[in-house]
Amino acid sequence: MIRVKRVYEKPAKEDGFRLLVDRLWPRGLTKERAAVDLWMKEIAPSDALRKWFGHEPEKWPEFEKRYRKELAEKKDLLNEIRKLESGHKLVTLLYGRNDEKQNQAVVLADVLKRHNVERRVRADNRPGRSLRVPQVSAAGEIPGKGGEGEEARFPRMDLLGPRRPWLWRFARAAIHPRAAPAAHGGNRTGRVFTGDRSGDFLYKALHKAGFANQPTSLHREDGLQLRNVYIAAAVRCAPPANRPLPSEILHCRGYLERELEILRPRAVLALGKIAWDAYLEILKQRGQIASRAAYRFSHSAECVFADDLPRLFGVYHPSQQNTQTGRVTEAMYAAVLKRIRAFLTTA
Repeated sequence: MIRVKRVYEKPAKEDGFRLLVDRLWPRGLTKERAAVDLWMKEIAPSDALRKWFGHEPEKWPEFEKRYRKELAEKKDLLNEIRKLESGHKLVTLLYGRNDEKQNQAVVLADVLKRHNVERRVRADNRPGRSLRVPQVSAAGEIPGKGGEGEEARFPRMDLLGPRRPWLWRFARAAIHPRAAPAAHGGNRTGRVFTGDRSGDFLYKALHKAGFANQPTSLHREDGLQLRNVYIAAAVRCAPPANRPLPSEILHCRGYLERELEILRPRAVLALGKIAWDAYLEILKQRGQIASRAAYRFSHSAECVFADDLPRLFGVYHPSQQNTQTGRVTEAMYAAVLKRIRAFLTTA
């Protein structure tokens, strides 16, 4: 586990291994008072980046972006921290700046946590584990495999079939599509909501709300990064006629449950009623709610549960049937995403 703490706060046994990640030693603090187990100054932002930032709040988004690029070049140091985490179970990253949100330790912790989440999710999504719905492959009709129309539309793309590496980020919010991405979208490109009209609408909305670094999702190497968001699916294989049966949803429930256990989001956004019901059914099966009936789906719906469970939000699915008919608009999505961001800020 990775935690973040200001070095000037009193050391505690619960800190585990105390790792100082500042380039400069904290002013006015002795080694005894700091109680630092290891000072890894090399993992800190470069002098040039630190001086450019100058702790100016308006520069923080760009500072965070540049520091992540620097960390991408420090894989050996990141691996050393992961080894410390493996050996000590708990590593506390120590920083000196009097700002608990805009400091490099927060960015470093996020990078390390993302790696841990990705490793665990990949373990649960290893090849073959999504092929649990017999209807999908009974006649060799695996969405995204074969089909002259698909080959003609996307002659340069590998058609991947039902296994899709999920686009993940260490998340405070989880977004659940109503069903699996389409054959011409997620199955073709290998990334959920990528390369189709639904994705065009969704990622534009996420970008405007500050949850994505760009408004488009074209292919897996396009540089898209989500911020505090994880996109999962209630159904992982595109079902015949895009109408999943209750048994098909049940087959995939375990994967969704496992992702929620790993990520522990503070909010869940259901894209459509199928996703809404799938999430509520998980809570019902766990005994955390008595019935789904008390929580009716509608666009802009919001549910607060007991026991500190994630807050549930609902929107109409961004399918072309909804976006091109005016049933759902960019303004409608923006309003809900704004509420979610406000909730996450105060939660």
